[in-house]
Amino acid sequence: MENYQENLKSLFANYDALVFFDFETTGLSPWRDDIIEIGAVCLEKDNDEPVTLSTLVQLNKHSFVPSKITQITGITSKMLSESGIPLSDARNSLYQIMAKHEKTLIIAHNILFDLGFLYQLFYDPLYRKVIDRVDCLDTLTVFRDRRPYPHRLANAITAYNLEEVVKNSHRALDDVMSLVYILSSMIEEQDDIIRYVNLIGYNPNYPAPRMTGFAKIRLLPQPYTKNYKLYNIA
Repeated sequence: MENYQENLKSLFANYDALVFFDFETTGLSPWRDDIIEIGAVCLEKDNDEPVTLSTLVQLNKHSFVPSKITQITGITSKMLSESGIPLSDARNSLYQIMAKHEKTLIIAHNILFDLGFLYQLFYDPLYRKVIDRVDCLDTLTVFRDRRPYPHRLANAITAYNLEEVVKNSHRALDDVMSLVYILSSMIEEQDDIIRYVNLIGYNPNYPAPRMTGFAKIRLLPQPYTKNYKLYNIA
């Protein structure tokens, strides 16, 4: 799928950079758990060479990686102690990518999860200003509008016939590269992606998530079975 960048160019009518990102963490709580790996790919309007970030991050709140997380990701406490960088260095590297351009779209699958950790990572006012500037795109919301349940990243890889191109390894950079190709395929399928910017759907069987720091985002209940696009009621 050599034309993936060509498909993404339609978004450069509105943005100078597209930043695909993913966190691997020790758990689900941005307040109690650690980011243990960061992956990011930045595509720039005037640069054909992607800018990538892939780093393990040293533990801060935990003394070890829970065994369940190791089973899922393959990341161990030893790997973090030997190869991980300090959280402050990881934060600086991600900030430089996200803050480089005035008009940036950040993209993740199930972005609500990642935004919670991003807000905590950029909690210091020196970094938090980028949160007010970027726009957000959740490919999970798009995927829910286009395909029946289930909607994990691996399901999107299968739905868009990308098994021979990318893999869902639960390692940050692998998952980010999967997302680049998935979004490209989504645009090729139907180029309405711009209408999902700052729009995030949530499971109506649960209470609406609380958003902190991302004032632009609209949260809407998104049933799995419906006959309309979520942006038509936004």
